[in-house]
Amino acid sequence: MMYTFNKVVKGSFDDVKGKVIEALKAEKFGIITEIKLSGTVKNKLDIDMPRYEILGACSPMHAYNSVMADEDIGAFLPCNISLSDKGNGEVKVSVVNPNIYMQAVENKEVQNIAAEVAVAMKRVSDSL
Repeated sequence: MMYTFNKVVKGSFDDVKGKVIEALKAEKFGIITEIKLSGTVKNKLDIDMPRYEILGACSPMHAYNSVMADEDIGAFLPCNISLSDKGNGEVKVSVVNPNIYMQAVENKEVQNIAAEVAVAMKRVSDSL
């Protein structure tokens, strides 16, 4: 089983990022973190790399239910989506498959929530 749902999308980086955010909204997820990794690497290490960003997506209801089932589960939240500029007007989008890392959690309720989230994350990827 793949740990991410991947898709290469044609378009500018910003346009693809906008599509990802809209697809997440359609699944009732919002963006709570944005990491501009390529900018951080340049600022801290003075190394150039293609544009690379990580979006932290959260469904408040799924997050709440997960934390109520297992208060330590917050270490696995939020759901991450990476965007990597491949050049030539293509952006690779990798959407986390929470089923993979939740296999380590011995809590059936949390695993069931992760399965619901995985379906939503797959729909996000498929919609791009």
